[in-house]
Amino acid sequence: MNIVQVVNIRWWNAIAEYGISLAKGLHKRKHRVFVIGEKNTPPVIKAEGWGIPTYTHFNLNKPWCFLSDFFRLKEFLKKEKIQIINAHYGEGFFTLALAIKSLQAENSNFKIGLVRTRGEMRPPKNNWFNRIIHQKIADKLIVSSDFVKNLSVNSLHLEEKKIDTVYPFVDIEKFRLDNKQEKLRKKLHVEEKTTLVGVIGRLDPVKGHQIFIEAAGKISAKNSKVKFLIVGEEKNLKIKDLEQIAEKSGVRNKIIFVGFCANVSDVMNLCDVGVVSSVGSEAISRVTMEWMSVGKPVVGTKVGSIPEIIKEKITGFLVPPGDSDLMAQRIEFLLENKKRAQVMGKEGRKRIENVFTRDIFIKKMEEIYAEIIRGERVE
Repeated sequence: MNIVQVVNIRWWNAIAEYGISLAKGLHKRKHRVFVIGEKNTPPVIKAEGWGIPTYTHFNLNKPWCFLSDFFRLKEFLKKEKIQIINAHYGEGFFTLALAIKSLQAENSNFKIGLVRTRGEMRPPKNNWFNRIIHQKIADKLIVSSDFVKNLSVNSLHLEEKKIDTVYPFVDIEKFRLDNKQEKLRKKLHVEEKTTLVGVIGRLDPVKGHQIFIEAAGKISAKNSKVKFLIVGEEKNLKIKDLEQIAEKSGVRNKIIFVGFCANVSDVMNLCDVGVVSSVGSEAISRVTMEWMSVGKPVVGTKVGSIPEIIKEKITGFLVPPGDSDLMAQRIEFLLENKKRAQVMGKEGRKRIENVFTRDIFIKKMEEIYAEIIRGERVE
């Protein structure tokens, strides 16, 4: 298949990773894949590093460049005999749709499928213009979770059969159980017998670090042998801000602030329990899947896609966002019942292998694209 992934995102986030990972997977399976994006942005740099052709002379994020983009897109689509365009960002989607409709008006035999992928927490714009594009022009809407699917159905008034959920994947070779972390343990000054509970994610209020610290305080009051790791780069919170919260909670000496870590799988393997304490976001909760992939039981909040990933009492526990009391209780249960925790970790790894692998992800996308190309368009 000749496929274009439009990843015109200026930064590297979960949505960009979804699109570029898809491009890489399709490229490895010998499809002709192109990436449209902005020059020198992380998605384009990643694609170029993997040998995927990129086109950066479009200006889809700039509405005033509509006409020039419109004509150049038509020329590009005809020249490369593109069969599928998959847009991962809303900017420029109208231009893509209009270019396709114009080519089809000029030649009724010209067939090209238009797919929109959504992985955002915010719902789509609920206006007639956006609804018409998705209802009448786009062939499929692909969403990263059922949570996003529900937002899209309600806003765009789409029939559920026109939307497919395709979960992102975890690199199960990179994120796997590995107990050989003596060097990291020494680097962090953690004794062998110390139990570790970790939370990983950018330092931002939406990630619920304050709730995690409050839960740590409740746990530490009963268990002196447990320590807590907070891993992530500073964004809208500074480490010093969290240190002050930890000081007030009486657990400053129990929390290790790691900061940014390039190899989070090593930190995950060092921990006994993984926590996802978010109070919002998590439309694509990759970190939840990564904890499970390394065989750790997870305590996660009922936010975004997390409840679709964690199986309650099987791979971990779900708690309401902001509930530090119940979070502490669930973590304590796992620390006190190590055999049960190990079983949950193993079940988590099995679930990842059965649902969230690269092969499953790519094959499902190939099936959707093939259906569209065969003309099985859902009206």
